[in-house]
Amino acid sequence: SLETGTDVTATRQAEAERERLLAQVRAERERLFSVLSTFPGYVCLLTPDHECAFANKRFTELFGEGQPHQKCYNLIFGRSEPCDDCLSFDCLKDDRPRVWEWTAPTGNYFQVYDYPFIDMDGTRLVLEVGFDITDRKLAAEELRQHRDHLEDLVRERSAELAESERQYRELVENARS
Repeated sequence: SLETGTDVTATRQAEAERERLLAQVRAERERLFSVLSTFPGYVCLLTPDHECAFANKRFTELFGEGQPHQKCYNLIFGRSEPCDDCLSFDCLKDDRPRVWEWTAPTGNYFQVYDYPFIDMDGTRLVLEVGFDITDRKLAAEELRQHRDHLEDLVRERSAELAESERQYRELVENARS
């Protein structure tokens, strides 16, 4: 009987390299998801038919987990059709990023950055990143109210000074006669 010997060293080395590369990809993927889960803004990928293909932890904290194939307008606003004033998909019209603001049903204000995104299978998506700017908006409104109040005070004081000056001139003119 004749024994056949096959050198499996190259096969084992190739398999070990494959496992090493897969472990590296898994580690990088875990790092990416860790970054996305701790990112302070919401991140989501929207399909052209308004489905949320991906959402980070902040998005789900703000708007809920959602169901497969659930539309963003249904998840966020409880609507059965797209929002009339939605600007999320404008970036797909000319492949240019957009920045805009919107108000959530909770009353929170968000500054949104939308980017055209091509998925690995060639699908055109919207990469949306949103930051809660409610505190900034409220502080700006409070500053505006204080500024308006100060301007009112300046107008009132200016009117009082003008009246005082008129009375003084009248007094001086009458004193001469």
